[in-house]
Amino acid sequence: MPKQKLTKFNMSFADLEKLANEKVAALNRDIVEFEKFEILPVELQTLIDALVAIPTDEELLADQTEVTKQKNKTEEDLRNTMGTIAQHVANSYSDRSSYYRKLGIHNLSQTVDFELKKLADRVVRVAPEILDEFVPGAKWSHLIAELHVLIDKFVANDKAQHDAEVNRELKTEDRNEAGNNLYEFLVKVCNNGKKIWKGKSEAKYNDYIIYDTPDPTDPTDPTTTQTTTITK
Repeated sequence: MPKQKLTKFNMSFADLEKLANEKVAALNRDIVEFEKFEILPVELQTLIDALVAIPTDEELLADQTEVTKQKNKTEEDLRNTMGTIAQHVANSYSDRSSYYRKLGIHNLSQTVDFELKKLADRVVRVAPEILDEFVPGAKWSHLIAELHVLIDKFVANDKAQHDAEVNRELKTEDRNEAGNNLYEFLVKVCNNGKKIWKGKSEAKYNDYIIYDTPDPTDPTDPTTTQTTTITK
């Protein structure tokens, strides 16, 4: 798995979105003052929208969990059907016979994923050769037909599970990148906002604060502990 891009901000995505929306409001209020810096509220809003458009990890995890659940259910049905076919063979010849061994099903409990699919294909191919009851139209032919369906379903579920895992990784990359883009622009907005209101309005200056950290050099009131942004 490739190394993921790390976030450049020390807050949750929800908090970043909330903070950015607050700054959009401040930008709209101070749009005239920001004209000389060529910074518009729509630029910040566009970056917010880009982040919000990406599904959250909770959503993606839910999707991944659901397809995994479906795959596990299909796998269980696949094993049970193969087990039933094997039992019919064992009832006819015993589970120590060469016919039973020909099924290759003795290691069923340890067989997973692609090997399980290969084993199921083998059972489909071999079972009718062992017992006439498995040939089309015969007594237990419905079990072979059922196994055919389950094999296709298992392959589809396995692919869906893999796709969900990969999609979650890719969306995590996208979300981190969108968050970083938003945060970097947010820092730019706030640094300019503080420059605009430095020494003019403490209340408006504070509207452009990102993190609550001491800033002993803040010019608005050097006798108090002020808050400011953490910049790179």
